Amino acid sequence: MMAEKGLTRIVKPRAKGQITIPVDFRRRLNIDADTFFQVTLKEGKIEIIPLRLRTEEGASLREYTDEEIQRFLEEDRLDPKMLAVDVDMVQAMEFRLGRSFLGRLPEGKDPLVALADFCREKEVSAGWLSAIGTLRRAVLGYFDEKSRQYLRIPVEGFREIASCQGNVSLRDGQPFIHLHIVLSDADGRTVAGHLLEGEVFVGEFYLQEVLGPALVRRPDPQSGLALWAFP
Repeated sequence: MMAEKGLTRIVKPRAKGQITIPVDFRRRLNIDADTFFQVTLKEGKIEIIPLRLRTEEGASLREYTDEEIQRFLEEDRLDPKMLAVDVDMVQAMEFRLGRSFLGRLPEGKDPLVALADFCREKEVSAGWLSAIGTLRRAVLGYFDEKSRQYLRIPVEGFREIASCQGNVSLRDGQPFIHLHIVLSDADGRTVAGHLLEGEVFVGEFYLQEVLGPALVRRPDPQSGLALWAFP
């Protein structure tokens, strides 16, 4: 059997010593946003080992507990806030196009529920969404930074969907639909926001699946929102 070819890349540290692990390394080692590393200075070289390790042949992956991670931080005198991603740097992962779907939304159903069910059925875990149609009613949301909660904006009566864009990713292991919507009344007046719930009269949607690493939403302590987690 041919031995696996090694990977070598050149990386440049940022001002405080942070480095970015190349994407092909992350894919090969299944490194994600929850992975911690053991960093060792050994004979003039830096050795980096993921803390999510196999304990023995055929054993399941070793998951470190919150208590163990906290101990690592205390031993190294690290402030957990230092683990936050540099907000000045654009974070992204590379994806490729998968399947494309055009479909109708069922009358009377919440579009968020209907689309999540569709993604679960088709095993779509990441993608881009757009929709048109009419809602009988809706509840929109405006995220208040101070309270870290969505202010609810009830919208009663038939409203045309003037624009609706969003995405699909995973949250708690299930497809999560995130939509922003613009609704118009009979006089052309509009209201817009984050779609919290709705009831479909008629609706058509376009879903473009993307394939690549897991796109997962996790709680972000700085914003109070569930945001995409990047390695």
